[in-house]
Amino acid sequence: KRFDEFITPQDAERVNALDRKLLASPMVQETVEVVEVEGRGQRIFQFVRAPIFGADDIVDYIMSSASDITVERARTDELRLASKVFETTADGIMLSDSDDRVIMINAAFSKLTGFGAAEVLGRTVSESPFRAIDPLAYAARMEQLLRDGVVTGEVSRIAKDSTTLSLWLTATCVRDADGYIVNYVRVFSDISLLYTTQQQLEHLASFDPLTGLPNRLLLQ
Repeated sequence: KRFDEFITPQDAERVNALDRKLLASPMVQETVEVVEVEGRGQRIFQFVRAPIFGADDIVDYIMSSASDITVERARTDELRLASKVFETTADGIMLSDSDDRVIMINAAFSKLTGFGAAEVLGRTVSESPFRAIDPLAYAARMEQLLRDGVVTGEVSRIAKDSTTLSLWLTATCVRDADGYIVNYVRVFSDISLLYTTQQQLEHLASFDPLTGLPNRLLLQ
């Protein structure tokens, strides 16, 4: 059948225009289009059309294939969005594999800690230059992380310039369909200013601002 015998005249003319273009320049055509499918709504299709030549090098047939890539396109969009969030968030993010070897950090991590990708990638978190100061506390957090799948808390780390950072850590496990850990995600939020402000407020509440001597509240 001709296309105009089983699709709308508008779609048939669009296909015929593609045929004329392909016959004028016999090359593979590849397009991505949104198509309204009855009962399924709008779907995204990838169309590939190719000429099939006869013995006299004249196009005898046009082969067409259509693939529904709606799900793949949605996943690609989700990954693109996740990548955008990963790179633009103000918190430092460290991603490691199942062996807890660092495989990715974002720009905020380098800005916060001073360590670039070359200095941490490929190393386990416990052996990286941004490792925990207290090994016992780190072991306890890892035990909780493996047990509960998530752990949060205030931690201290040494930046590249040797300054001590006060950070709020949120660590989570990413598991596959079988329940095995495939990744660890650690998010570091800088709370140094908050910690300093808290100390200042505690000092103001307990000491006289003029003399610096303990006040009645602290005495009581």
